Order: sequence, then structure tokens, then C-alpha cells
Amino acid sequence: MKSIAIVASLLVAASANEQESTNLRRDLATSRKDGWLAAHNTRRAEYHDVPLSWSSGLRNEALKLAKAMSSNKCTISAPTNMVYGINLNARQGYPRVPTTEWVVKGWESKIDDEENNGMIVQALWKATEYVGCADSYNAVEKCSVSVCLYAKAGNCNMGNYASWEEAVVNGPGCGACPPEKATC
Repeated sequence: MKSIAIVASLLVAASANEQESTNLRRDLATSRKDGWLAAHNTRRAEYHDVPLSWSSGLRNEALKLAKAMSSNKCTISAPTNMVYGINLNARQGYPRVPTTEWVVKGWESKIDDEENNGMIVQALWKATEYVGCADSYNAVEKCSVSVCLYAKAGNCNMGNYASWEEAVVNGPGCGACPPEKATC
């Protein structure tokens, strides 16, 4: 009878630990999502009043890409025929993924370099309504990849505008809506 009670206690403890682990993963995912939205929307507010909304569908697609790239020694490259806007970051030699603020700040650091500011321009693009981001860490290589996908994509018809700032505010979105939205 004692052994049944011990087994039952162990099962209850294991179930509680599993629930705590699930809750921790959910809390971390929520915190990460909130971090991505804050890092993007704080910067967007400097140019216009349209914040991004979170897309779980875009996040799931971003996670697939981040995992594939991190398993390839964190080599980043945008897939061909991408129907969403995409921003990428790879970091080598660190024991964890970077903060969301660190990633977006890196894109922002190129804002005055018109040849290389496409990532922050995408993040700021007013006609883009949705974002979903994900990270993947490769413990063997000690590297991480962060991927953000945007719908509808920005950086459309950039040549029609006198400056990137004008394009950010007035440019159309292009490409597809998030997977969970029929229209956007």
C-alpha cells in the first residue's frame, strides 16, 4: 500500500512539475511576444500612429525559418519567393538569444545608411499591420537566429518616393496576409 502511495505522490509531483514547466514556457513566450511588439511599436510611433499587431501564424512560420537557419550554423538568408516581409538577425558566441530590443536596435542602427536600412524600414512600414517573430538557439555552435515576418510586406515601390521616410508613411503593403487572416 505504501508503494502505491509513493507512486501516486511521484505522479502528482511530476504532473505539477510538468504544469509549472508549461506555464513557464507560456510566460516566456508571452514576454518575448510583448518584447517584440514593444521594440517595434516604440519605433513606429516616431513616424506614424499605426502599431503592429501580433500574428501567431507569422510567428509559427518565423520559427520554422529560425530553426532551419540555426541548424545551419546560424547562416541567415531570406528564402526566395517570400510572400511576407522578413527581417533576420544572427548572433555568434553567446550563451542565449539576444533581447528583442537588442535585435531591433541593430536594425535601427542602419537607418541612415540608405543602401542597408531595409530591415528597419520594413519594421516601420505603416501599411504593414502584423508581425510574428521567433528565435532559435544552436547550443553546439553557440549561435542564435531571430526572424521576424511582416504582413503585408513593406519596402514596396520604394523608387516612387523621394525618401525612405516618405515611403514608410505613404507606401502600400504588398504580398500576403498572415496565415490566419483571409484579408488584411
